[in-house]
Amino acid sequence: MRYQIIHTTEYKYKDVVHQSYSELRLSPNFTPHQECISCKINIFPNTRTMNSRLDFFGNLVHSFSICQPHQQLKIIAESIVELQDNKINFNFENGVSSWIEVANMFQVFDAKLLDIKQFILDSTFVRTTNQIKSFVEPIFISEPILLSAVKKLMNEIYTQFEFKSGATTISTPIEEVMLSRKGVCQDFAHITVACLRSMGLAARYVSGYIETIPPPGIEKLVGADASHAWVSVYIPEYGWVDFDPTNNIFVNNQHITLAVGRDYEDITPVRGVVYSEGEQEMETIVDVNRM
Repeated sequence: MRYQIIHTTEYKYKDVVHQSYSELRLSPNFTPHQECISCKINIFPNTRTMNSRLDFFGNLVHSFSICQPHQQLKIIAESIVELQDNKINFNFENGVSSWIEVANMFQVFDAKLLDIKQFILDSTFVRTTNQIKSFVEPIFISEPILLSAVKKLMNEIYTQFEFKSGATTISTPIEEVMLSRKGVCQDFAHITVACLRSMGLAARYVSGYIETIPPPGIEKLVGADASHAWVSVYIPEYGWVDFDPTNNIFVNNQHITLAVGRDYEDITPVRGVVYSEGEQEMETIVDVNRM
């Protein structure tokens, strides 16, 4: 399956911006099941140069600066991605490591696990608190098989938390989300990652897109799609396994990976610095279309 993704981010500034510097993580990642065929990024006003590099987690980062006065910045990333069949025949009962075995595996030195072990530690938006442990421990105690425990945790997040746009911001601490039981996909991903790490497991935050399919007979609206976030957990028998607590599903061919990191702070799609005294407004529009 091939998809075209058009991700538009527009900033409008109240006062003139004399100089700005931006970093973008808008180029879809390469994974065992995903290939980025092309990615074209257009900047308005035009920038003369754009640099690219791989960050610590292997995500492609573009950076640019605008040194002319402007009151608007528009970034359009147009990508074509091809997804391969990502359906895995999971064994939820036999032949899969227990979560205790995997957690113990990370407690001893193994050079081959160093890149994975960094994802068992706390990060900016993900902290292993007593509140998190009280929520997740009963789930894992009742499910010794790691894969089954992950499935049950995903279901608990899905059933106990309400998806509500505007209930949180990206800076809302997960402690507040745990109390209110309301949030969006970023919140649910952060909480799920915190739960897994609190049990000594390696978990990554994944940003990307999910295709929105309208009801039969209804034309898909332009801009109806949105950025999405989900979780990746390391299971020795399968490697990194992606699952989506917001939708209570293991990731399939409708999830397009943009970047991976410890949490949202590592892989913010657009970030930057502007030299101006006024306020700003930001609007993001995403379209994901089957080709």
